[in-house]
Amino acid sequence: MARIARKLRLEDLGPNQQAAVRVLLDDFRDHGWRDQGGAALAAVRALTSSTGGLSTARLAQVIPQVFFVRNSVSRNEVRKALDGLMGSPTRSG
Repeated sequence: MARIARKLRLEDLGPNQQAAVRVLLDDFRDHGWRDQGGAALAAVRALTSSTGGLSTARLAQVIPQVFFVRNSVSRNEVRKALDGLMGSPTRSG
């Protein structure tokens, strides 16, 4: 039986784009990553333009390559971090 991937929506990260960017920036920091290439903003823009949300694998694809290179991290590691944001209570800052 095929597993149906849950999609991440902007609302899962916060009540607006600014809050969602903050959640991603905090998560990047918690993993020891720096927001290279505007990765958090690119992800939030992609979520904003999607009507039904995006899988975390698809969301990791919109993050600029410079983020992965400068942080020495793989897309799969970022995808796993994004998976961790699903179902978590939204952070406020």
